[in-house]
Amino acid sequence: FGTILVERVIDLVFLISLFLLTLILKLDLILRFFTELGSQSSDSTTLGSTKYYVLISILMFFVLAYYLLKKWIIKTSFYEKIIEFVDGLKEGFKSIKKMKRKLSFWFHTFSIWIMYFLMTYVCFFAIEETSHLTISDGLFLLVLGGIGMVIPTPGGIGSYHAIVMIGLSVLGVGKVYLGEDGDPANPALLFPTIVHASQTLVAIIMGSVGMILLFINKKEQKS
Repeated sequence: FGTILVERVIDLVFLISLFLLTLILKLDLILRFFTELGSQSSDSTTLGSTKYYVLISILMFFVLAYYLLKKWIIKTSFYEKIIEFVDGLKEGFKSIKKMKRKLSFWFHTFSIWIMYFLMTYVCFFAIEETSHLTISDGLFLLVLGGIGMVIPTPGGIGSYHAIVMIGLSVLGVGKVYLGEDGDPANPALLFPTIVHASQTLVAIIMGSVGMILLFINKKEQKS
């Protein structure tokens, strides 16, 4: 369990590192992206402001409740689970230090992120409108896509497409349209759809193959 948590933390560290690298290489695009992102929510300013006030109020409530009920909270099972979670994370980091094949672990970690990048970059050549984009553009969209996948939606559906669409518009590809009647031929929508669908398809196929191989392996061990 701890090792799984560490894998997720390492993925987050890689994503943050790539974001910082993108910030150095594409600072102007990052600024334009957030400007464009803000303009997309300008139509619902009142609703957005209300949401922020609600979130801040909830946060203040939980902080106040924690300080008032601290002695009771530390005795609850929920608090114990949080401690177990943190302990598991510590054990996961310790397991990295103790693992015999550290080089293999880091090699595969880097390889996974290289594959993540290639899954975005190779798809540039799937449609004419994105075929001129560069490696640094691919890094820019990879980081945005990673942020979209982190947002708690089922499999990044919707959030990934919206963020990458805005990113592509900043790169001068297609138009941003987040409504229900968007043009499916819009390259800014078509590209993230191709990338997300291909990644999902590969995950389903390879996951199924892995399950079959595990089943066969267990069957052979029993026999």
